[in-house]
Amino acid sequence: MPKKKRQGHYCRICGDIKSNEKFSGKGHAAHICKSCASLPIERRNELQYLNRVAGMMFKPFLTKDERSLLKKYAKDDRYPELKEFAQSILDGRDNPPDVVDMEDDIFYDDDIDSLPFSE
Repeated sequence: MPKKKRQGHYCRICGDIKSNEKFSGKGHAAHICKSCASLPIERRNELQYLNRVAGMMFKPFLTKDERSLLKKYAKDDRYPELKEFAQSILDGRDNPPDVVDMEDDIFYDDDIDSLPFSE
């Protein structure tokens, strides 16, 4: 059975796959739909940067370039939403989870009497 092709094109600003009619002639090559092309340039850039940062969020490891890009976005005051998002990702990456102390999780014989399911 032949593989089914997806219809339409991908918009790199909004991240949706839209039909061919939603793109202008130059929009196909630029991967920007008509509705995103009508946005102000500052908002378009912010949405594009947010999509780039969202792609880094679930990577297990970040390269030096990606980490420096996140630091750059976290310091940038032009886009407050992007600044907050990049900083939250950096905070989550820089602080590894605390190591759990195993001595607290050990059950002793006198603790078994207090457990309801031990009967």
